[in-house]
Amino acid sequence: LPDGIKITITEREPLFLMLCDDRWLAFDRYCYTLPVITDQSFSELPVVALPKNDCRFKTGQKTGNKTVVDICRKLDTMKNQLPLLYAYTSALTLHADNQMEINLIKGGTKVVFNFDLYLQQLKKIDIFLGDPNNLKYLTSSRSINLKFKDKIIILPHQTDSKERADAA
Repeated sequence: LPDGIKITITEREPLFLMLCDDRWLAFDRYCYTLPVITDQSFSELPVVALPKNDCRFKTGQKTGNKTVVDICRKLDTMKNQLPLLYAYTSALTLHADNQMEINLIKGGTKVVFNFDLYLQQLKKIDIFLGDPNNLKYLTSSRSINLKFKDKIIILPHQTDSKERADAA
């Protein structure tokens, strides 16, 4: 018989925040709702906005909301496979037309893509931003459109658009 027991406790780590009925909710990678304590800093987490918020979430319970589960999976994958992009993401909006938009922290750049093909499309921007000459597009106020298969469209402010061939 062993003379000791080893216990490991792993604290749930919030993955994103969502505003629901005037209260902030945090979700972890397993889709559990976590309490948001006002003295803790969650400013580094992306804020998720859904087209129609179903706010029947209970703290400490796993959600069965299919859209929130999809977002949990997609953000967890982004955090693990594209950590720089996850770190730069300040907000994520899912639109009713199955389009998703990410707002990046530096400069408010918006990245627009299809929700169903998100990882394939976000890898485009990862490849695109792998070129040091393109890093300026990540940190300036522009819209980066990944909705098209063969190109990345960069819209600087309200002026001319600039098209770049897809690096993938």
